[in-house]
Amino acid sequence: MSPIVPHIIKFAPRGQKEIQEYTVEEFQNVTGIQYLPALEFQDEKTFEAVRKKCASALERGIVGSQSRWLGTLHAQEIRNHSVANVSIRWIDETFGHGLFAEQDINTGEYIGEYTGQVRKCNLIFDRINEYCFSYPTSAMSFQKHIIDAKARGNEMRFANHSERNNCESMGVWCDDIFHIIIRAIKEISAGSQITYDYSGFYWLSKPRTPIPPERL
Repeated sequence: MSPIVPHIIKFAPRGQKEIQEYTVEEFQNVTGIQYLPALEFQDEKTFEAVRKKCASALERGIVGSQSRWLGTLHAQEIRNHSVANVSIRWIDETFGHGLFAEQDINTGEYIGEYTGQVRKCNLIFDRINEYCFSYPTSAMSFQKHIIDAKARGNEMRFANHSERNNCESMGVWCDDIFHIIIRAIKEISAGSQITYDYSGFYWLSKPRTPIPPERL
């Protein structure tokens, strides 16, 4: 049996350019963010509610063929909590951190799963932070759930928005529930910033600040 290799996070703290390697524990101490290699559900009740909605979506034929195909294609990576060779680098006070490729990435390559805490969300009374991702079943039901990565998540929470994006976020079907993955939609050179389109919902209460071309 192969020994378990500890996950290493390549990270440059705020205001610093030098990328250092951190263990999960070190990263958590430096950032105050709890590292989650996989989705975490707020409680058992939330998990059961999401599981039932996912089962209903599958039974009603709402789960698309592309979602099922991508879930099968990337199942091993999702189950193994795989993350591409990336680094979290400091950009500036406007954009904060960003996610960057540490080696060339091919079109269609898996970058990672967007992880965080899955919780129920009331769109009227809840405060939605900038690290919240709508869980796919929310489009199929009045009961909404989100993936909240503000206080807990993985490298994917640092990927910035761009309308000239080189990646996409996709809801995929794996092990009877939906997962949000980030995958490349074009060739990405080492040193380039990894970006995807956050979509219109994110910008309802926030001004758009385009990333300058030299930062991509």
